[in-house]
Amino acid sequence: MVVDLMQTDPRGKFEGGGENYCAPVAVSNSLMWMFGKDLESGGLTQYDLVRRLASPFYMGTHAQRGTELASLLNGVEHFLRDRGERDCYLKYQGWRRHPRRFATGVN
Repeated sequence: MVVDLMQTDPRGKFEGGGENYCAPVAVSNSLMWMFGKDLESGGLTQYDLVRRLASPFYMGTHAQRGTELASLLNGVEHFLRDRGERDCYLKYQGWRRHPRRFATGVN
């Protein structure tokens, strides 16, 4: 289990050398800490998780433009729901445009 993956790790073979993969890599670090043993027992490495999170089905990470905030939030929520996690929720505190359901009301 890696848990503290760097986005430019050559072993990941991420598109564009991983330069704009900060969102899926950072999220994978958290998810591996939370669910790593379960994910790995299902045959998913952290590198696989990054690629899954970056995919159009989740975050839609673009090799040159990275990941938009709304896509990051929606992708994490989608991943948690796909896992059947009902006790987790995601909130955003900041000034960037984001889906209302993630708002805390604090900029």
